[in-house]
Amino acid sequence: MNSQMIRFIAILSFYSVFASHCYSQNNWQKIPQKFKGIEADLPNFGSESNPSPRKDAVSWTDNKGLFWIFGGAGLDENKNVGLFQDLWKYDAQRNTWTLINLSERNKSHNDNKGKEGLPLPRKEALTWIDLDGNLWLLGGRSLGDFSHFDDMWKFDIKKSEWQLVNGEGKFNKKPKADKKNSPNNLNFLGSRSSSNTWTDSKGDLWVFGGMSNNSEIESAAFEFQNDLWKFNVNSKKWSWVGGNLESAKQGKNHKDNKIGNDIIPSPRAKSSSWYNPTTDELWLYGGIGLDSLSGSVGGYSDMWVFNLKNESWKRKFGDSKIMAEKEIYLGQFFHEKNTPGYRISASGWTVNGEDLFLMGGQNSFSRNLINIDKFVWKYNTKLNQWKILDGIESTITASASTFQDNSGNIYVFGGTTFDSNERKTKPNNHLWKLNAQK
Repeated sequence: MNSQMIRFIAILSFYSVFASHCYSQNNWQKIPQKFKGIEADLPNFGSESNPSPRKDAVSWTDNKGLFWIFGGAGLDENKNVGLFQDLWKYDAQRNTWTLINLSERNKSHNDNKGKEGLPLPRKEALTWIDLDGNLWLLGGRSLGDFSHFDDMWKFDIKKSEWQLVNGEGKFNKKPKADKKNSPNNLNFLGSRSSSNTWTDSKGDLWVFGGMSNNSEIESAAFEFQNDLWKFNVNSKKWSWVGGNLESAKQGKNHKDNKIGNDIIPSPRAKSSSWYNPTTDELWLYGGIGLDSLSGSVGGYSDMWVFNLKNESWKRKFGDSKIMAEKEIYLGQFFHEKNTPGYRISASGWTVNGEDLFLMGGQNSFSRNLINIDKFVWKYNTKLNQWKILDGIESTITASASTFQDNSGNIYVFGGTTFDSNERKTKPNNHLWKLNAQK
């Protein structure tokens, strides 16, 4: 977005009355951190009452509106780089972080080791909350990026303990299934990270795509997937619902919007996703994947929806080619040509399932710098159109943990921010709040 457009947006924002759902102008609030019970707005590398700077942490919001994070990559209290194995809980009403498990607080690991009886240190794992409020975790990546975990864990909130559910404790295992929609103990979605996950109204856990390295030997080559899986928490069985079991070497561009079992999103990872409980639909936007022609890696800017009733995908917005659309903003209203453009590791949330919100993420590959759009976007699922929330500039971050409390307030923890002095991105442990308006 050029400087003229930014000035144009600023002028319109000044004179307009904000009428969009839930959020209003200039209402980002930085939450002071606590050190030994005393609030302070100072940079730090973690303490007994605050997690260390990190990105790509595993995160949840439980049924009581409490926020949880596990692991992630970052800098520990000794300023060492590595992965974490600690589990933290954040109470927004009291502004307090609590260390839950007995792993070493804010200690980073640069190997695939850690305390036994807990998930090993990792980043970009898959997460869910079941109907009882328990935390679920699967897969994720090592610090070296190319070792993907295959284990699935459940954290029982009442017992405050981790339980290993399945997985062989091995890296880079391939998916396996006999046939579609046939749950059994042999089905398994394999090792992966950066997938999209949902919990539906029945309590089933869903997974789409992600990133993997399905080689027994580590190699510096990512593979992307577009398979869809369902897990029943009672039977503990996986069902392969659709997509390709083999990881893809190239994507596929879909030019029509017809409904059909042969229409699926291209293989991708690091997308944004939402669930609409009213219509029982899974929504998916953007991400990173492979070009259908050149095989090169890039960002997507398409919106897809999966209908759980007829088990089919439909493309609702955008082109499914990589790097197809950059950000376009034509005014402070919904418009068919408005688009956030291709986005990777953006934060997303929804208030009612119909209005989908998007913030941050990588939207440029220029000179290997990560450029992050500073506005919050809103997508209306009935219009299938985007707009920017008037005057609301985001905290400008990627790979952050995003939480939503029971009042609709949004909290953003950690992620990467750009250091203009050193000209590079760094993990942080800042906590921001976007206040909802009733």
